[in-house]
Amino acid sequence: MEGKEIYLTHHEFDMMLFLARHPGQVFTREQLYEAVWDDIPISVYAKVECMIYSIRKKLRAYTDRQYIQTVWGVGYTFDPGT
Repeated sequence: MEGKEIYLTHHEFDMMLFLARHPGQVFTREQLYEAVWDDIPISVYAKVECMIYSIRKKLRAYTDRQYIQTVWGVGYTFDPGT
């Protein structure tokens, strides 16, 4: 994946950057929402899950590595080593 560009939306980039700056730390959907969006949440779960899905889909076009891991019952974490 090195040297290849992946086009992300503003919010996708902010989400990926936030997770990458805290590798191994697990964040709830609420924490991720507050880190990326400025508005009052209507449906935090759906918005965050949709964003994670979109980022994963774009990454899969370039690599089989799963950088964003789901921590069941808690949220998500970034793992640069997977």
